[in-house]
Amino acid sequence: GDSLVQQVLGHGIAAKLSAKLGEGVLNGLLTARLGIAAIEVTRPLPFAALPRPKLSDLAGNLLPAKKD
Repeated sequence: GDSLVQQVLGHGIAAKLSAKLGEGVLNGLLTARLGIAAIEVTRPLPFAALPRPKLSDLAGNLLPAKKD
C-alpha cells in the first residue's frame, strides 16, 4: 500500500525535476546561441587570430560526452 504510493509520488517528482533540468539546459543553449550571434554582430574585427566561437565550445559541459 504505502510503498506503491511512495513509488508513484517518487516517479512524479523525478519526472518534474527531469523536465525542469531539461528546460534549464535548453534555455542555456538558446542563450549561448544568442550570445554568439551578438558577438558576431558587435565585434569590430573579424575572427583572424582566434577561431570563431561555436556553441559546442560554450555548451560542452552541459551535453553528455559521446563514448566510442
